[in-house]
Amino acid sequence: MTALDLGKIDDVTLQRDPFDYISIPGFINPGALDAINRDYPHIDSPRNIPLEELEYGGAFSSFIDEINSHVFEKKISDKFGVNTIGKPKDITIRGFSEITEGDIHTDAPRKVITVLVYFNKTWPHKDGRLRLLRSATDIEDYSEEIAPEKGNLVAFRRSDCSFHGYRPFEGERRAIQISWIKPKKTSILKKIKSALGK
Repeated sequence: MTALDLGKIDDVTLQRDPFDYISIPGFINPGALDAINRDYPHIDSPRNIPLEELEYGGAFSSFIDEINSHVFEKKISDKFGVNTIGKPKDITIRGFSEITEGDIHTDAPRKVITVLVYFNKTWPHKDGRLRLLRSATDIEDYSEEIAPEKGNLVAFRRSDCSFHGYRPFEGERRAIQISWIKPKKTSILKKIKSALGK
């Protein structure tokens, strides 16, 4: 059984307020979510950890294969009208949030598209819900709020106004972040030296 309900990307409408994004409840099939959580990497610190630094079980590994697939990349690419196919990307995993996190931000300028998928089985808390914001100053002025649970997905195009954040929460908050990034620019001098074999 596949973990991702990829057809939902086709069906969802690209939102423009307050920036380009999609939000998909239950993007991970419920049966697969239980297995992924069982095989989720052990994380005991509140930070983004690169995928390659972690160990995990088979169901989580299969989920990663689907996230890395050409089909998933193409659907994200088509939805946003941005060519992400084969482009560099960062994948980081989280297990916890601490009370100092959740500040409003836009993501680093090198990011092009960011995808977040959440794994908590339930989210009864008022805080810790991702908010897509209309400004850099007001956490209460948001277009949508996404609970970090049940395989919910949110993806957005990074821009100078892609403000997002959440009210501080301390505790388990499982998530994966996939970000397609701009390739590093090689300086003209380096290109010349490379051409000359220096």
